[in-house]
Amino acid sequence: MIDELLIGWKLASLEPDMASVRYRAMSPILSLEKWGVKARIFSVASPKNLDDLDCLVIVKSFERDDFYLVCEAENKNIPVIIDLCDNIFVDEDGMKTELSSMYFDLMAKYASLIVVST
Repeated sequence: MIDELLIGWKLASLEPDMASVRYRAMSPILSLEKWGVKARIFSVASPKNLDDLDCLVIVKSFERDDFYLVCEAENKNIPVIIDLCDNIFVDEDGMKTELSSMYFDLMAKYASLIVVST
């Protein structure tokens, strides 16, 4: 058991029908729960969501507010993990934007770890 560890999961959406919500967030959250790790799940990049966190995971969310949240986490010495999907680099489904790539680049400078599933 891990004693009182709280991980914040910042998702682009909370819609359970989205594969990224199920596979990139809920599946790891349920696995970590078995070890006593608690989760706070949110889709709004409010600094208030950082209260009492031991770690912040950004799941496929690369917007201006996400960058500010990562900066605030850095100021509070909260490690940041970025879960990266290649859709910000390869426009196969029409979702790539230059801003997403730019914000990923900015956020990556503050990340403790970047993980990819591909």
